[in-house]
Formats: sequence, structure tokens, C-alpha cells
Amino acid sequence: MNINRKIFKGCISYPVLFFVLKMVIQYYYDRDVRWMENTIISVMMVFGIMFVNWTDIPYKWKKRTDKAHT
Repeated sequence: MNINRKIFKGCISYPVLFFVLKMVIQYYYDRDVRWMENTIISVMMVFGIMFVNWTDIPYKWKKRTDKAHT
């Protein structure tokens, strides 16, 4: 359960901030908000941040095999 918290930690805040700022900027300059584009980019950012957080977790099997060979 601790691994899941580390993966999901902070992966929502940046995409939501991006989504809101992008909408405000698009509405302010164009009066035309591109909802699908902003949503897709935000979802891709969530998965990208989750992937980066997942790659930071060390593998337990690697630690066990190193101890077994020494």
C-alpha cells in the first residue's frame, strides 16, 4: 500500500493547475476554450508523472539477488 501512495503522490496537482491555467489563458485571448485538447494533455500528464514516480521505486527482487550472490 505504501508503494501506491508514492506513485500517486502529487500526480494530480500539476495537471489540474495546467488545465485551469490553460483554460483561463485560452478564454482570455481567444474566447474559445479547446476542452478536448486540454483534457487529453492533462490526462497524459497524470500518466507521465505516475510513470516517473513508478520508476523511482527500487525493486525488491534486485536486492534479494545481490545478497544471494555474495
